[in-house]
Amino acid sequence: MIKHLKMILSGDLKRGCIEKKQLSAAYGELRKLIIARAMVNSPDILVLDEPCSSLDRSSRKDFLFFLEKLASAGTHVILVTHHLDDIIPSITHIAVMDNGRIISQGKRDNFSSLFKKE
Repeated sequence: MIKHLKMILSGDLKRGCIEKKQLSAAYGELRKLIIARAMVNSPDILVLDEPCSSLDRSSRKDFLFFLEKLASAGTHVILVTHHLDDIIPSITHIAVMDNGRIISQGKRDNFSSLFKKE
């Protein structure tokens, strides 16, 4: 992980020295590292905007598991996403937006038909 992060930070990414699969894994680890840094001061709320974009399936699964553990431990999570599958079970309320306006909102249970069985 550290090797890939150093490559990203050093600019090797721009020179094409990292394979796509390595890059996706590195982004997943980098996102976890960024959240870990944010959690140092034990914030009550964590706001994430499209945290799973650019992650491969495995990295996405690991990241969402990590995020669920944080939420289950008491950190409030505000998650912005275009993908319903990225909404972790601990998310209790949902707001659906269209063109910057909330068109529907409520408890997760009210949106159960949108989700696969968890």
